Amino acid sequence: YDARHLLSFSIGSGSHMSADFARFTDLWLADENNHYVGFRYLYQKITGIKATELDHKVKNREISFDEIPFVTDEFTTCVLLAYDEMVTAKAYPLDYAIYDLLDQKPISQWIRLVCRDEIYHCVNVINILRKNHSRRLGEIPQLIELISKISHEAPYSGTFVLDYEGFPPELLTNAKSAVLKLLHR
Repeated sequence: YDARHLLSFSIGSGSHMSADFARFTDLWLADENNHYVGFRYLYQKITGIKATELDHKVKNREISFDEIPFVTDEFTTCVLLAYDEMVTAKAYPLDYAIYDLLDQKPISQWIRLVCRDEIYHCVNVINILRKNHSRRLGEIPQLIELISKISHEAPYSGTFVLDYEGFPPELLTNAKSAVLKLLHR
């Protein structure tokens, strides 16, 4: 649901989205839905809440993109996604041991596949940036700085982006460096 909300917000501004971005979002949304189903399963097992109730809560929770008004076109959306996907890819391995404690090999494998997907998503939006927005690549470091700053200052607003509370500052710095390195390889 969060990915759909972000996409609606981003393209709701009426800006043009390329065929490359449309292809990416189709695959990205499918992956994000698979991640949601997996996390819902785990949450359901831990809390005992039924999947339908969880779906209802997630679908109907209040969301706000007020803190990220700069995500108004394909370029800014790709930068946000590249950074956010890399932050997540850097964060998941910190919790592998917790998933492994569940002593269920499919769950341990699944979280690692989720992490891999996040890296693929990051690389895919970077490829879109290189192909469709090469003249704006110089703006990316400053935009990532803005995103990172907002993630520290903004209250969590029911979306998956900017939900970095408790993440080590060096993880965020490493994510930024990784995105910039991928961008210029």
